[in-house]
Amino acid sequence: MKRLLWSLRLIGMCISMQWRGYINYQGWSALVYGVGQMIGYLGDYLVLFLAIRSFPGAGGFSALEVCFLFGMLLCCYGLAQTVGYAFWRLEDMLLQGDLDRYLVRPVSAVLLIGAQGFNVGYWAHALLGTASMLALKGMLGLVWSPLQWALFPVALLGGALVMAGLSLLPATLAFRWGRAGAVSSFIRFTLKDAANYPLSMYPGWLRHLLFLIPYAAVNYLPCQYLLGHARGPYAFFYALSGLGVGVVWLGLFALAWRSGLRRYESAGG
Repeated sequence: MKRLLWSLRLIGMCISMQWRGYINYQGWSALVYGVGQMIGYLGDYLVLFLAIRSFPGAGGFSALEVCFLFGMLLCCYGLAQTVGYAFWRLEDMLLQGDLDRYLVRPVSAVLLIGAQGFNVGYWAHALLGTASMLALKGMLGLVWSPLQWALFPVALLGGALVMAGLSLLPATLAFRWGRAGAVSSFIRFTLKDAANYPLSMYPGWLRHLLFLIPYAAVNYLPCQYLLGHARGPYAFFYALSGLGVGVVWLGLFALAWRSGLRRYESAGG
C-alpha cells in the first residue's frame, strides 16, 4: 500500500509539473491554442450538420443526433489522449533507446510515460464535446430519466477507456515490428473518422470492422440509449458497453506490454 501511495504521489507530481510548464512557458498562447481548436471543431460540427441535413436518412439518425454522436467521440478522444498521446512515439522510444530511462526507475514505466507526457491541450476536446452534447440534448428536446443522467458520465468514462485502449494497444506492435506507425495511424485516425457517423449507414463489412476494433462502443452504442433509440428494460446496457470493452482492451494492452518488454533488448540489442 505504501508503494502504491508513493507511486500515485509521484505521478501526481509529474502531472502537476506538466500543467505548470504548459501554462508558464506557453502562457496566453496555450489559451489561444485551445480556443482555436474549439473554433476548428465547431466548424466540423457545422459541416457535419449541413452534410447530414442535405442528405437525410443517415442510418436512422437526424443531423442533430449525428452531431451528438460526434460530440461524444470528441469528448472521449480528448479524455483518452491526455495520457495516451505520450505513447504515439513509442516506436521512436524503442528505436532510440529512450525507453531505458523509464525502465530503470522504481515505478511503473507505463504510468511514468503517461504522466510525463500528460497533454493538457486535449482538455479542449473534452470540454467542447461535453458542452455540445448537453446543448444538443436541449435542441433535440430529450428528457432524460435519472438513470440516463447517472449513466451519462459512465458512458463517457467507458468511451474514454476504449479510446485509450485503441491508442495504447496498437503502439505495442512496435516491440515486434519496429516501425508500426502506419498500422497505429490507421486504427487511431482513419477508423476514428469513420466513427463520426452512425455505423448503421455503413455496409456490413465496415460495421463488423468497427465492432471488432470497437469504435462502436465509444459513441454509437451508448448514444443508442442516450438518444432513445434503444428501448426496453435492458437498454441501459448500451451505455455500459464502453466500460466493459475498455477494460478488456486495456487488459490486452497490459499483456502486450509485458510480452513486448520480455522481447525488448534496448536500442543496441
